[in-house]
Amino acid sequence: MEGGPDLVCGIDPGFALEPVAYERATEILSLSGLVRSEPIIGVAIRGWRHKRDSQTIRREIAAGLETASRKLGARILFIPMQRLSGRFFEDDFAEAERTRKHLSDPDRAVILNSTVTPNEVASVIGLCRVAVSMRLHAAIFAVCQSVPVVTLSYDPKLLRALGEGGFSVSDLPISTLESEKLAKAVVAASARSGSSPGFEIQRLKDGAREHAQACRRILDQVEQSVSRERTDFDGLLLAAIARAGELDSSLARLSSIQMQRDRAIQQRNRLERDLQSIRSTLGFRLLETYWSILRRLMPEGTFWREAYRVTSRYAHRLRPSQERGPTVALSQGLPRSKLPYEKEDIGSRRPGIAARAVSSDPRIDMFQFSEDLLGLSNTYLFSILSTTGFLTSEGQRPVNISLALSDRRIPVVYAGWRWEAEDFVLQDTLDIGILQFPIDLLLKHPDELVVAAPHLQRVLLVSFPHPSFLPLLAQANGAGWVTIYDVMDDWEAFHEVGQAPWFDPSFERHLMNAADLVTAVSPALAGKVRAAGRSEVELLPNAVHATAARIVQPVDLERGDRTVGYFGHLSEAWFDWDLLVETAVLRPNWRFYIIGYGGPSAKRHVPENIVLLGRQPRDRLAAFAANWDAAMVPFKPGPLAEGVDAIKIYEYLAMGLPVVATGIQPPVGAEIFVHRVEGRSAFLDGLETACGAEPALRDSARRYAAKQLWSTRVDQLLACLAEGAQGVAIKRAVFLSS
Repeated sequence: MEGGPDLVCGIDPGFALEPVAYERATEILSLSGLVRSEPIIGVAIRGWRHKRDSQTIRREIAAGLETASRKLGARILFIPMQRLSGRFFEDDFAEAERTRKHLSDPDRAVILNSTVTPNEVASVIGLCRVAVSMRLHAAIFAVCQSVPVVTLSYDPKLLRALGEGGFSVSDLPISTLESEKLAKAVVAASARSGSSPGFEIQRLKDGAREHAQACRRILDQVEQSVSRERTDFDGLLLAAIARAGELDSSLARLSSIQMQRDRAIQQRNRLERDLQSIRSTLGFRLLETYWSILRRLMPEGTFWREAYRVTSRYAHRLRPSQERGPTVALSQGLPRSKLPYEKEDIGSRRPGIAARAVSSDPRIDMFQFSEDLLGLSNTYLFSILSTTGFLTSEGQRPVNISLALSDRRIPVVYAGWRWEAEDFVLQDTLDIGILQFPIDLLLKHPDELVVAAPHLQRVLLVSFPHPSFLPLLAQANGAGWVTIYDVMDDWEAFHEVGQAPWFDPSFERHLMNAADLVTAVSPALAGKVRAAGRSEVELLPNAVHATAARIVQPVDLERGDRTVGYFGHLSEAWFDWDLLVETAVLRPNWRFYIIGYGGPSAKRHVPENIVLLGRQPRDRLAAFAANWDAAMVPFKPGPLAEGVDAIKIYEYLAMGLPVVATGIQPPVGAEIFVHRVEGRSAFLDGLETACGAEPALRDSARRYAAKQLWSTRVDQLLACLAEGAQGVAIKRAVFLSS
């Protein structure tokens, strides 16, 4: 390249990767329920946005694999190459699960669920009879070990990298994939198993190593150069960050001005249409004739015109007050009997869409919901942005707040996250005044929410700081919505353990300081908000439902000398499996019941006195907990746990269970019921004490929980809005004056 650096076409480093010993691969297969002697079809697929329907492609892949496996007498092994949970394109494990569900016999297939290195993955692929791959490196691992490959190409790079290298592969474009073609290709490829590739593998491996070494030398040179210029770069970076902040502020102001302009134009057009419609009515023409006659009989400035005005004002004062229209202030947060909703407004239902069939398009439901809100007055409209769909079985804070608002007869637009655009939104809460609307649609069409119900007091509650919310927040602020940032987790800590890859600390700081009202679930998170520069923050802890301790149907569990339980998430990122296993080993006569999704890694040995009950419906948790002497929350110490205000603790206390916790702080006022300990010895002592708690202490725990209800939290939130706390009063003053 003239005038520039030389360009060298390198060899993919995957060719240089050395598989581990096949004994280790055999051990990994056995952990997945497979034996080395049986034929295996290895499958490496990934999430991808196809022109075809994703579900159709998954059905075709599943049917083709199942047909081929029957003909070959083989098992199917899904091999995830990437496992970035929550990221559609990098979460191969989730895509494998979605595809496996389409098998008529799911037991024919397993998903490699062990935590393995790339070298171990290569070795496992080497034990397969044939490989089916959408991943380039899975295909490279296969051909390097003489395993025939059927590629499912979604991008030319896959076939180009293998075909130009001299490999003999069968390729099926994903855009035209059919199950019969896939089955035939897999069976035909299986016949080539064990054949030697027609080129020098060693040459490619040596070339890959040479290029890796060359890259290392170049990086060393770059690092030396960068270190000399780092000081200047830091200065430029700080200046760029300051400029970016100025641009963000300008963008927000511009968006606000544009939004107000658009609203004014919409209002003008609507008024013009209304005025034209009124002018065409008989009543208006009669009234116009009346005023024309009046102006002739009583011209301005005459005695008769002034007498007419005085008489009209006096007659208006004599009218009953109820005929003059509503003059009372808003009554948010009052008991239901005192709220301004009467039967003539909503019938026997809560505010929301009238009884009718819902559409398959959430945007149509939003339009109809907005139309129905025109019949309401003197209340709020809440929109809540949540990380999950509206699942009461999960017990998430945004869902509980929505339900409590609904109990206060306040309509809610619940904007929940969904992983795929084709995921159906089940509109099963319209009868209680809650519209479910996907966040992805809301971000594409923010105006459909922002312009809705301008006659109501509108509140946008953000429960997680996703950077993509910035345009929506700018438009909502410009339209007069009160914005709330509800800090319910330490998202930075979640990001550090790989649970929130989207997190941007600069955007969260912006949200903390720009929201009209900021709430936090725990003192630790409130302190983090203050450290970010926000001096005012409302402590709004989690809570519990009044029915949490209700037992629908009893459950009998085998008891130990001491019986302890837990329900909730079981992620290794925060659940301290080491502490629990060590405790169970030291107390073999105790029994530990674990309810929840997730679990220990396949490599971890779990003692027999730890009983994994899996996920259970929330309305059955109290029945299981009735068999426990105490409850536990064994979380790993660290920033992630420090900010947690665990809903499960309020539920444990409602069930009369003392709690022993590690890593997290007790709820405010619950320190006598929740023992926070550190270390294995203190954990054992704490459980021993909690299991022997007196009935009086358990009754006190129930009384404490009875005061920590979601309805109480929502009343506190509504009181903050009614009082104009933090920046709420300023927002109202600006838009009322305009």
